Amino acid sequence: MPSGKTHAKWSETLTLTWGISYGAMYVLGAPAASPEQGLSLGRAVAIGIGLVVGILITPDIDLLSITHEERRIQRHLGVVAKRLWMLIWRQYARGIRHRCPLSHAPIRSTLIRAAYLWPAWALAWWLLPQSWWPLAGWLLVGWIIQDTLHWAMDLTMKGG
Repeated sequence: MPSGKTHAKWSETLTLTWGISYGAMYVLGAPAASPEQGLSLGRAVAIGIGLVVGILITPDIDLLSITHEERRIQRHLGVVAKRLWMLIWRQYARGIRHRCPLSHAPIRSTLIRAAYLWPAWALAWWLLPQSWWPLAGWLLVGWIIQDTLHWAMDLTMKGG
């Protein structure tokens, strides 16, 4: 199985590639970047945000031990942020066995983690304009893409 660091590297590469590719298409006026013929800017940004969410909330959030993402949170935001993050996800990790279909299967596991965050969705419902809510599905698309990459790496890579 790949290490958390390897997963993170590939996830970050995917996210950067998405941003550069769509940004280039948008700037160059490619049909795929137009609202009439392809993906609107709002949808593309929502997918990008989902890709970033997938970097932090990986299928490995089911581990009770400290993960690569938690070390990253500590390095960039401090110990308090890391402890709060771990507190939020502790019950999830206790309830779902590592690498089981509930935590690692593409789509299903993403939807379970998204449902686990229902308080955040409720807060967003109150704070964000209603016109943004159709983009939530596109955010989930980006997150599902990251989780699918994680799952494929677990199946195909030996270590690292």
